[in-house]
Amino acid sequence: MGILFLSFLLLSSPNRVYIEIENGDGCEEVAKKLYESGAIRQPVLFAVWARITGNDKRIKAGRYEFETPCGLRDALRKIVKGETADIKVTIPEGTNIFDIAEIFQTNTGMDSAEFINLARDSSLLDRFGINAPTLEGFLFPDTYFAFDSIPPRKVIEMMLRRFFELFDSSMLAKMDSLGFTLNEIVTLASLIQLEAKVKEEMPIISSVYYNRLANGRKLESCPTILYILPERKNRLLYMDLTVDSPYNTYIHPGLPPGAICNPGKDAILAALHPAKTDYLYFVAKGDGTHIFSRTHKEHINAKKGIGATD
Repeated sequence: MGILFLSFLLLSSPNRVYIEIENGDGCEEVAKKLYESGAIRQPVLFAVWARITGNDKRIKAGRYEFETPCGLRDALRKIVKGETADIKVTIPEGTNIFDIAEIFQTNTGMDSAEFINLARDSSLLDRFGINAPTLEGFLFPDTYFAFDSIPPRKVIEMMLRRFFELFDSSMLAKMDSLGFTLNEIVTLASLIQLEAKVKEEMPIISSVYYNRLANGRKLESCPTILYILPERKNRLLYMDLTVDSPYNTYIHPGLPPGAICNPGKDAILAALHPAKTDYLYFVAKGDGTHIFSRTHKEHINAKKGIGATD
C-alpha cells in the first residue's frame, strides 16, 4: 500500500515547463504558448480573462517557469508581474570573447567552447553584415537576462542586437564623415577602452591615436600585445613587443585587423568624437590618469617624472 501511494505521488507531482514571451506577443499568442507547454488547459478562457481584467496590455516579456497544470489566474498574475525565471548576467566593458564565454558559462552553464566558435563563424558575421575577423568588439557589454543552459547562439544574437540598437544612424553618419568603416571604429574604440581608466580621458586618448594615424606613426598600444600573448601578464617585457602578429601595433602601422575587446558606449563615442589636440604620446601616472605629451622629449621627461621605465 505504501509503495502504491508513493507511486501515485510521483505520477501526480507537477512538472516544470518554461515558455518564452517575446516583446510584441499578443494575448492569443501567449495563451497558445501556455497551452502548448501544458501550463494551462483552456487558452481561449485565458485570453478572455486577460482582456476582461485589463491585463492583456500588461504582459511582460521574458522566460517564465510554470508548474503544470497551473491555474489561469496564477499564470496571468506571474506574467503581468514579470516574475521571470531569468538569470541576470552582467558583462563589463572591455571584456573579450573568452571573458564573455566564461561569464555566461559560470552563470548559466552555457557551452563556452561553442560560443567562441560561433564568435569566429564567418556565416554569422555575414548574416549581421559585419566585415571583421570575428565578432570581437560587437558583443555589447551590458546587463542581460538569460536562463539555464542558454544556447550560445541566442546569447550572441541578443548582444549583437544591443550593439546595433546603440550604434544608430547618427553614429553611422559620423563614422562615414570620418572616412572609417564600422570595424575600424569599433577597433579604435576597443583600444581606447583598454587604455583609458577615466571616462574624461577617452576623447584625449582617441585624439592621440588619430594624430598618430594621420602622421603614419605606429600606434604602439600595449593592450594589443596583451591580446595576442598566450598568457595574461601584468607587465610587458620588451621581447613581448616583437611578437609577430598583425595585431602587434609596435610592429605594424595603422589599426589592427579587428577589435581586441568589446568596448562600451563611452569608448565608441570617443572613437567617433576625438578631442582636438596635438598630443602624440601618453603615459599612465598610476592613479588611473595619464600624462599627455606632444613630443618624444616631453614624453621621456614625463616617464622620468613618474618613474616609469617603459
